[in-house]
Amino acid sequence: IGDILPLKAHTKNDVPLFSERVPILAESVPVDEATSTATEMIRRRAMSDPLVSVVIPTYNRSAFIGGAVENVLEQTYLNTEIIVIDDGSTDETLTILKKFGDRIRVVRQANAGPAAARNHGVEIARGEIIAFQDSDDLWMRTKIEQQVSLLERGGTNVQVCLCNAKMYFTGKPTQTSFDLAGIYPAFE
Repeated sequence: IGDILPLKAHTKNDVPLFSERVPILAESVPVDEATSTATEMIRRRAMSDPLVSVVIPTYNRSAFIGGAVENVLEQTYLNTEIIVIDDGSTDETLTILKKFGDRIRVVRQANAGPAAARNHGVEIARGEIIAFQDSDDLWMRTKIEQQVSLLERGGTNVQVCLCNAKMYFTGKPTQTSFDLAGIYPAFE
């Protein structure tokens, strides 16, 4: 699931707050006045067409990474930068990524896990908004466009915009991630 966050809303004292196994919940969280003011300044400056940094952590995903990157390049929202953090792959992942040339930024690091790769991506991101995509995920073509619009409509009270993923299981009916988690958004 690719979650999308305003860049300044997910750090504390400039330290990223992501770790393995810590879910992002869909709820309104009060923020202190300084954070609220900074977030509002970011939103006002970025209202017209904010740059969205798409961070894709990957490790030995040569079979999927090309499709994931192509999927982001095909988004209807065009003001994006794609940052792929290769977490020490030993397969053909880097060979696949080289085919995209300067349309993406690839950074290689020693294997440290997906949370470290996401944090590294956030550290080098230039965007006003951060979007996370797993290296085997595919998004609807309007995903970023719709989520940027939701963030703008939500104002400073909305710090996170979550994706509702359809999940297909063999022999079972299609379910959504929101249904399974009991998440009921205030607006869509």
